Order: sequence, then structure tokens, then C-alpha cells
Amino acid sequence: MSDNLNDVIKITQSILGDPQGDVFSVAYLTPIINHIYKLQILYLSETCSPYVTELRTIINVPAGTTTLAPYQQGRSSPLYGLFNPFTEWMDFKMTGQPEMYYRHAKRTRILPDVNINSPSAVSPQSGLSWEWRSWVLYVTPIIFPIDIRVRGEFIPPPLLKLDDIVTVHPMLADVLAEESAACAMRERANAGQMQAYELGATGPLDNISNQLVRSEQGNIVRIGRATGPRQGARSWGGWASWGQ
Repeated sequence: MSDNLNDVIKITQSILGDPQGDVFSVAYLTPIINHIYKLQILYLSETCSPYVTELRTIINVPAGTTTLAPYQQGRSSPLYGLFNPFTEWMDFKMTGQPEMYYRHAKRTRILPDVNINSPSAVSPQSGLSWEWRSWVLYVTPIIFPIDIRVRGEFIPPPLLKLDDIVTVHPMLADVLAEESAACAMRERANAGQMQAYELGATGPLDNISNQLVRSEQGNIVRIGRATGPRQGARSWGGWASWGQ
């Protein structure tokens, strides 16, 4: 069973010599833990491992849509937290069609001009194009509702409730507690304790980083990563009757 925010808080309080939380309360530690959590996620992003890779689907995107920004805003939005969409792994299909009808959407540096009033604005021949600009996905307008699948890297949700799970790595909770304790000591200007807790976290975090790197050593190129797209054909099938 994965550790949650409550586990991290309890470990941090024990490390700080305050197991009852009389000095280092939940309200005090939660922002610190989330601050360190984000920094650790950023540090581990250099491993190029699929530790924050997800596949998410947007259902029934309306005709004429040119930006997916509304689907990226708000924690309940399907694309919330997206920071690296994989170049070769965005698909689309007409809403209501089976999964086998998903077709590859092409990434472009600059979106082509499309006349939404043209009957051939989007077809099996022209396809769907998308652009990643200012952390927002933009797409060519479509003449009917579609579903879009996006595979990419997503920022894990913050730890706000006590039962929120620590993602990224199953062994991260203890490292997160050590660095949170160090941050608490920094806030209280206790340099000696801060350095001791920091040392307790640095080695294990590097171990996690090395483990994530080793997990990808068999891959010559990061599959689908925007900086190194995988080349190769994909089979789509069923397109003779697409849209019927």
C-alpha cells in the first residue's frame, strides 16, 4: 500500500522530535511538504523515465475547437498538469466511434490555416494537427465532435488531504519527510539540523533517480518524448468507413 500525506507528516514530526505534532502541526507541515514534493518531481524529471507519464482522454470536443486550454485548467480538468505532450502520441476519432478508429494527430511547429466552413476541413486525408505553445495545446478546427487521447507527462496532484497518495515512486515518502524536516529547520534558522536532515535525504533521492535511469537504459530514445520522437509506423485500421 502506498504512503499518503498523513504518513509523510507523521514521519516528519517524528524526525523533528515532535511525534504528537504540538510544535510542527499538520497545517504547518503540509505547505512545506508540497513545496519539497514539487522540487523533487522537478529533480527526477531529468531521469527521462515514465514516472509521471499518463494517457488521458477528452470526450466530445465540440466542433470548431481551436484550443484545448479549457481542458487544462482546474484540477478536475482531464489535461490538468500537462507539461510535456509526447510528439508521436496524440490520437483522435469521431465521438461515438469504437476505440479502433483512433488516428494519429500530427504535431506541427505552426498550425496550418483551416477553413472550418469547408466540407473537407478535417477528413481522414487531412487529419488533425496540433501545436504546443505557451504550455497550451492548440488544434486545427474540426467540423464535428471528436475524442482526443493525449499521452504525456503530467505534474502529480498536490498532497492536500491526509489520504492523498504520494505518487512518483513507492519509496519517496521517507525522502520527502527528511527534506521537509530540513526545510522546517531552515525556516527556524537551525543550520546544523537542516544540514543533517538534508544529508539524510540527498543520498536516497539520488538512489531513486539512479533507479529510474536504470529502468530506461534499454531504450535508446525516450519513446514519444517531444525532444526525441520515436519513428515507426502505427496501425489504425477501419478507416475505409471512417465517419459513416
